[in-house]
Amino acid sequence: LVTTAFFDEMFLNEAMAQYWETNGIMYAFPEQAKMGKFERFRKGMDGFAVDSSPDTSKPVIPKKPKYSTGIIYDKGATLLHMLSNTVSPEVLQLGLQKYLKKYKYSNVVDSDLWGEITQAAATKNKKDWDGKPLNVQLLMDPWTKQATYPVLKVSYDDASKQVTYSQEPFIVDAVSKLGPSPYDYKWIIPVFSQTAEGSTFNYFTGADGGNPSVWKRPLNGWQVENAGFAGFFRVWYDDATWQPILNQLQSDREVFDELTRAEFIADAVALRERGSLEWKRVLDLALQLEGETELAPWYAFSKTFDELNSISQSNGFSDGEREKFQVFFALFLILFFYKLPNDRHTGRIKNPELFQLFARKILKNIYEKIAWKNTTDWSQDMLASYITEWACDANLPQCLNDAAEKLNTFARDCEHSKSGTGICNRVSPNVRRTQYCWGTLMNADENNVVGKMYDWFVENSKYFERDADNLLEGQSCTQNADKFNDLIQRTLSGELPAKTLEYLGKHDGTGQRLWEYFKKNTDEIIFGVPSVLEYMNAAMAKWSRSIDIDLVNHFMEDSSLLSEDNKEEISQALSNLEKRIDYITANKQSIVDWLGSNLHRFFE
Repeated sequence: LVTTAFFDEMFLNEAMAQYWETNGIMYAFPEQAKMGKFERFRKGMDGFAVDSSPDTSKPVIPKKPKYSTGIIYDKGATLLHMLSNTVSPEVLQLGLQKYLKKYKYSNVVDSDLWGEITQAAATKNKKDWDGKPLNVQLLMDPWTKQATYPVLKVSYDDASKQVTYSQEPFIVDAVSKLGPSPYDYKWIIPVFSQTAEGSTFNYFTGADGGNPSVWKRPLNGWQVENAGFAGFFRVWYDDATWQPILNQLQSDREVFDELTRAEFIADAVALRERGSLEWKRVLDLALQLEGETELAPWYAFSKTFDELNSISQSNGFSDGEREKFQVFFALFLILFFYKLPNDRHTGRIKNPELFQLFARKILKNIYEKIAWKNTTDWSQDMLASYITEWACDANLPQCLNDAAEKLNTFARDCEHSKSGTGICNRVSPNVRRTQYCWGTLMNADENNVVGKMYDWFVENSKYFERDADNLLEGQSCTQNADKFNDLIQRTLSGELPAKTLEYLGKHDGTGQRLWEYFKKNTDEIIFGVPSVLEYMNAAMAKWSRSIDIDLVNHFMEDSSLLSEDNKEEISQALSNLEKRIDYITANKQSIVDWLGSNLHRFFE
């Protein structure tokens, strides 16, 4: 009905589609309201991911060149959600109705949309930050016509005994990295605040908020900004303003909406990566996942959990350091299911095996109620997939045993299937990757039914991947050396896709099998279908020591089979390894220190 004037205005089409997509799902499936809320959060997180790096952050509506980028989708949809929260869904819908009727079969620019929503806002007497009738274009232009997004900083000034506020762009040194902005990297921020007394709404403008009666206050209890993830910005709290919030989380988390709880974690993770927070804030929040039953907070921590798990499995740790990580992961999972009893006689956990015996006892009944399940609640089904995978990844015995049992059943029921896995596999699709992988690891598939079913999908369902990738990764979890090498050979010949190497590197418990194969069969890798770079990235997936780099460099010096191009690709893989070593070196001690000093908290 309405067509944008040019590509730079594609926000008007694509962000609208992304925004209303979630509304459509919630309208069609009202019983999935929690999944709808989560989708708003997920799109916001995806928007942040693109908008947090100088390499990918662009204005939603660029001035020059007049391009269209991926920024318009998830960030655009989240900005419309923010606008809906600000003016009300009723006003937004009224404005859109007028916009569509007025400009049907016409070409439009962003000011046409903002103008109609401004008129709709006037009918409801919506005011701006100065008490004047709201001009939506003045509000939205800084959000759509400059890159990145704001961080709202909340600080306690000990001298004045006041909490003060400020804003800054998330991308540090934005002018030098992104270029100048006509809005000086300042935003008019609609802020929904929550205290123990209730919720309020105010606009934050300029460097200090613009209204000292609102943006300077005494430190009387906790106050949360951007409650409910209503706006597209991060919130940084200093220790003084954060502690009351943490205290409230520890005493009663349900005071905060699940998206607020998820936002605490997501902001802490992002701001630590930015260099604005320490690991302590992130890991303290991880402990607050104890008893958490909603998807969004777990999703907010999922990337960090995988990151920490990867670090713990790398080869650059002493046994004592690795033990602390393994204990943390097992304890972290238990916090989801059950409160650890007070046991002062235990003193400290001496090894993961002792802990897992303890964990098996307290997890038995509750684990069976949550893991592997398929319900009518989509958000709970998605959460079950995370918890089941993490439980097996942490080597919790019951999860491994359940995976083996379920794969045994799968092998029996699907061995002679002529229609794929859809009917014969009774396990929920959300947890089949875990079933295939960890069941394979437990040697529960003697007849390689996982591999046979993968071959069926390749032959009969090329255009609908469905379960194929789950089955492909499942095969790579084998601990049988002959089967492992066979998968390498089939990948190098082109029979299996190159990402099989990634899966093999991910699940190789030794971290050395791909490298050992390379040393013995160098020409096979050089002339294989995957690139040498793909192979070496997979081979080095669990490496984290400088000595590993030295070994590879010595091999390159001594090998007569490698061309200069081969050496260049290996050097690229080494460069990736060096970045991982640098990351672990910079972060390991803080994490290990926190784990060492907080083990007692698991027994409180």
